[in-house]
Amino acid sequence: MPVAPPPLRSNRDFVLLWMGEATSRIGVQIALIAYPLLVLALTGSAAKAGIVAFARTVPWLLFSLPAGALIDRFNRKSIMIFADLGAAVALLSIPVAAWLDSLSLAQIVLVAFADGACGVFFQIAETGALRSVVPAEQLPDAIAANDARAYAAGLVGAPFGGALFGLSRVAPFLVDGASYLTSLAFVLATRSDFQEARARTTARRLRHEVAEGAKWLWGQPFLRTALFLVGGSNLVVAGVVLAAVVVAKTDQGASPFLIGVMLAFVSVGGILGAIAAPRLRRWLSPRFVVVGFNWVLAVFVAALALAPNALVTGVLLALAFFFGPTWNAVVDGYRISIIPDALIGRAQSFDSLIAFGTASLGPLIAGLLLERVGGDATFLIFAAFMVALGVASSLTGSLRQLASPAVEASS
Repeated sequence: MPVAPPPLRSNRDFVLLWMGEATSRIGVQIALIAYPLLVLALTGSAAKAGIVAFARTVPWLLFSLPAGALIDRFNRKSIMIFADLGAAVALLSIPVAAWLDSLSLAQIVLVAFADGACGVFFQIAETGALRSVVPAEQLPDAIAANDARAYAAGLVGAPFGGALFGLSRVAPFLVDGASYLTSLAFVLATRSDFQEARARTTARRLRHEVAEGAKWLWGQPFLRTALFLVGGSNLVVAGVVLAAVVVAKTDQGASPFLIGVMLAFVSVGGILGAIAAPRLRRWLSPRFVVVGFNWVLAVFVAALALAPNALVTGVLLALAFFFGPTWNAVVDGYRISIIPDALIGRAQSFDSLIAFGTASLGPLIAGLLLERVGGDATFLIFAAFMVALGVASSLTGSLRQLASPAVEASS
């Protein structure tokens, strides 16, 4: 009879990774509210706030594929170390420039871009590291724990970021830079190299290595379809979050702290969803989870157009985000469990290209829509897009590849 692995809380390297990334995630959530508030304070333009948010997320489009190949070629741990260090340097340049009275929109855009680029390399490498430090049967629960970490960071980081911005426009970026240095210390404290031993192979062209990972993932019908669906929903989520911040600030007169509380509600929904995810993924079929999320998101995004204030907006966002961790546990757990270790960086990078690269367009679209048609119409347009995704997911047959949680769990 096989011996059950020890609980995740007893896995030293997993705990260190979890704690380090939790710290930097708090910084990420602080910056999530600080970037648009800083741009609105300097320029008063929702479109320019959207451009900065686009600069922070467009690295997923530009670097996901080469990052995956490089992560499979080089040491994952070293890449994570340099990514944390690079992000810290970029973020800390904002307070320095402000103290020298030379801070500009151009610098904010460049910092946001560098911050996002470092995040691409770190997150793809961390996905590969997870497979190396957690047994395969614990991967879905580890992913749910990571989701809980991200949402818990938002619960702390969003209101904290709003409060910091109320004290000083650059204080959030100072704290964010320090959070990356803390994450760096936790990564250095781990013992694993975050990858299996590999035989020495002849170096090939980067594009050939990238194509190998993309071909593998493209050959999985369930994962291929789920990937395009999450790409569309991530675009909507990223756009809706920016729209919610701008509407709360400009139309409803909310304070930075209240906007932070609004975004903290998102984290509450995500934490509760992460707690429920292990049970929900065993009760619901993978197809039901993947299809149903689109319809749930459509309903709650449409309801945002009726929200009278930031607190109601926060509650609606919390309800929408509740089901996200179950989606991640089902789809990401299955994908990571079946990817060959030598391909995991490249396959994950192709997944990230679609899933997060499309999200970079959300804030850009939201910023333009907010200035052209206003907040209510912006929310309704995004809701209509989710309805289209819901119809498409309901009609496709490839989502039936995983017929039940039992099949998914045994893969």
